Amino acid sequence: MKSLSASRLAGLVAGTIGLLLATTAARAQDVTVGVIESQSGPVSSIGIPYMKGLAAAMVNGGVIDGVKLKVISLDDASDPATSSREARKLVDDDKVDVLFGSSGAPASLAVNSVAAETHVPLLITGNIFVTGEKGDWEITIPQPAPLMIAADIEEMKKKGIKTVAYIGYNDAWGDLVYDALKQTA
Repeated sequence: MKSLSASRLAGLVAGTIGLLLATTAARAQDVTVGVIESQSGPVSSIGIPYMKGLAAAMVNGGVIDGVKLKVISLDDASDPATSSREARKLVDDDKVDVLFGSSGAPASLAVNSVAAETHVPLLITGNIFVTGEKGDWEITIPQPAPLMIAADIEEMKKKGIKTVAYIGYNDAWGDLVYDALKQTA
């Protein structure tokens, strides 16, 4: 997997937030963004670069396309239960306009449940793809598992590979990848 440089990640984060701002009712106001990323724990290898990208995107005093961003950042420690509690705190106590996070699929699904329930837009940095009403409140930044697996299957077909063994995680991410593999293969 190719890693993004801090400047490219900052551009991606700023562009995604800008796209979301262009579609929100809060367009002419300051916007409070609640960020939940894994700064510790097993998924911190994803969360830390996202936080660096977000920090780089805030270089202009947090102003993107004329809108001032206030960022409240929390560490979910790579734990979905913590992600859910933090999302609820950000929505209920801090009154955020937008949620951003989390790093892993299980934590992202937990945050998505809160976003869908409270109707707060969510920029997902974990690799999930939510459909139905819960999916109406999220934009996924990374490629979703079905798209990645479809590319793998297409490459396998080109090479004449007809048998696949799947070894995956026993969590939401593993389920997403396995379901995508079953549907695509």
